[in-house]
Amino acid sequence: MDDYVELEKNHHAILQAFISRRIIEDSTFEKIVEETNRLCRKNLQPTDYINHINSYIMEYQLQIKDIRILPNPVYWVLINLNADEFSKSATKYTAHETTYFKILLEKMISNGGEIGKTEALNSGTQAEITLSKAETVLRSLIEDGWIKSIVSGYYTLCERSLADLDPLLVDLPKCNLCHQKVLTVNGKLNQCQNDCGTTLHHYCSQDWLQKHKNQCPKCKQQFK
Repeated sequence: MDDYVELEKNHHAILQAFISRRIIEDSTFEKIVEETNRLCRKNLQPTDYINHINSYIMEYQLQIKDIRILPNPVYWVLINLNADEFSKSATKYTAHETTYFKILLEKMISNGGEIGKTEALNSGTQAEITLSKAETVLRSLIEDGWIKSIVSGYYTLCERSLADLDPLLVDLPKCNLCHQKVLTVNGKLNQCQNDCGTTLHHYCSQDWLQKHKNQCPKCKQQFK
């Protein structure tokens, strides 16, 4: 086959690192690539590995992609492209607990990716679980990396959710600059004041707006 992609020893080493870790912080990934290049006598960049491995594993509904949520650094994540990844990977959760997470997920999506702690707890009744059980499940979801608690009194999605559940998050806005999902921060989105539909990550907008004199990348008017 003309489009057959073969993985060499160095590619297998990188892929194995992702299989064992699932999520790798960018600086750690660079060190892994550096060591792999040294051992295999290669001179490839991190993106060279990502692109080549992805062309091989996409056939198996897998992909390595980058995820970033402030204030965290960039992470590289091995994801399953199946939309029901939570149900498959969360075998530790009961049917009611899985339903509870899906209820939370729906509410978080409709609210830009976050939910107030009180509302999250009270939502347990919709899944027929008690308040104390809801507290236990929320702690487990945090420990397993699906959600995280932030100081403003909200739960928000983690890198794992944004990666593994990406097909379910189609209603979350995307940044017009980096094209990744944008989550609300304390109930607010960083949007253009001219109603042109432009949404930007705060960390993306800072550099852009400074260089372009506060000009929206879409409508070319003052962003805010």
